[in-house]
Amino acid sequence: LSAGTCLALSLLQCSAANLLHRYPFTTDATDVIGGANGQLLGGATVSSGAVVLNGSSAFVDLPNNLFTNLNSVTFEAWFTDNGGSGWARLWDFGNSSGGEGNQGGGTSYMFLSVPSGFGGVRGAYNLGSGEQVIDLATRPTIGVKHHVVWTQDSNAQVASIYLDGVLMGQNTSFTYTPAAIGTAFNDWLGRSQYNDPYFYGSIDEFR
Repeated sequence: LSAGTCLALSLLQCSAANLLHRYPFTTDATDVIGGANGQLLGGATVSSGAVVLNGSSAFVDLPNNLFTNLNSVTFEAWFTDNGGSGWARLWDFGNSSGGEGNQGGGTSYMFLSVPSGFGGVRGAYNLGSGEQVIDLATRPTIGVKHHVVWTQDSNAQVASIYLDGVLMGQNTSFTYTPAAIGTAFNDWLGRSQYNDPYFYGSIDEFR
């Protein structure tokens, strides 16, 4: 997690950004930058420097309210999708009608879904009255490690998704921010605020 914006050049470069949290999954869900350590739950394990998620119950629980003071943010992950079901979440940070620790119906949140229910990728924020989104039509290749970046600039009101260093989708009327979402009691990797499938695959690193 970085506070700032990213541009895709020959290499991905983050300008005017501070790296706030980094989860390399070396042995557990330790945050080696910010000390906001997570928990491996539901059968999540670490193997060969990645957290392995089984698609049925496993997820990473990060501390509450990691993003509530941010207006611009970049999320970055190295992941492998092993062929999970639609609306599985790579990450989902926010709140559900089920309350803390439970799925139900999403009330306010930020997520990246791999795959989306349309078979591609969706990044979205919701403040409780509908989503602002970026949709990618094509699902990243199953069984192959990918690098994905979601970056959202509140001043420019632009959100973007980069996949493997290439700009794949952009919303130039993106007005929602993490700060507007407010209190977030379910900050999860691999699990949805809704009663959606769990992510099936692995995450080498999340920032």
